[in-house]
Amino acid sequence: SWASAGSTRDVKILAGLLDPAEALQAILSAPVHRFTYKPGKGTQDSQTAYAGVVADEAPWAMHFNGTILNPVNTAGYSFAAIQAMQAEIDALKAQIAARARHRTWRTLWLWATKE
Repeated sequence: SWASAGSTRDVKILAGLLDPAEALQAILSAPVHRFTYKPGKGTQDSQTAYAGVVADEAPWAMHFNGTILNPVNTAGYSFAAIQAMQAEIDALKAQIAARARHRTWRTLWLWATKE
């Protein structure tokens, strides 16, 4: 039932936060393969083309003894990885802004001291 996939605090024992940089590294390290399922395996649909990870290459994304994709972990790692990427973007924006300010003041100083 959907109740077994509950996401409210009342159904979880929280154990800390996932490090966004760790999540990003895990995702970046997992090859994403194009594949179809072997006849009679997986979804039983051997015609549809999929893209995804292989269990032994992304254990953080699996459950049921490492055989089935865990959508809860996959979403959690994705959310944390997005946070890590946003932190990197924010740091780069700050560096760009600092350089732009520096360049402006330097340009003004050079202009003011020029005869």
